Amino acid sequence: MITRYLAKDRPFITSRNSIRIVVDLLEDMRTIARAHDRSLNGEIITALRDYVTRHKRARAKAEDA
Repeated sequence: MITRYLAKDRPFITSRNSIRIVVDLLEDMRTIARAHDRSLNGEIITALRDYVTRHKRARAKAEDA
């Protein structure tokens, strides 16, 4: 299912997905989400965005070398 939203005057599209997460990691993510005053979903999205950003930077750096 794909859903369109409007956030801060910018449209974005979401897709519902299901993933399996080991229980200890899920509990850690919930703890971190509470500390950051975010939902679990918001914390997972933030973590994934950070991961993708680091990956892209490392890849660009490797290509420049």
